[in-house]
Amino acid sequence: MMKKAEKMIENKTMSEIPTIVLNSDVFECPNCHNTEYRLVPSWQNKSDTPCSACGYSPMYRVQ
Repeated sequence: MMKKAEKMIENKTMSEIPTIVLNSDVFECPNCHNTEYRLVPSWQNKSDTPCSACGYSPMYRVQ
């Protein structure tokens, strides 16, 4: 009987882990026009990670 009660308590505290969709798309630096693949959420059109060539930030998605 104790095992059933413990399992019910475990199930109540468990929750779903949210998932984020990441798109690997090409981003271009507006400063030096370097293009790179970046993993960013599909709803964002810019990447705040600096450009690997010149260090400029942000980079924008190429459409």
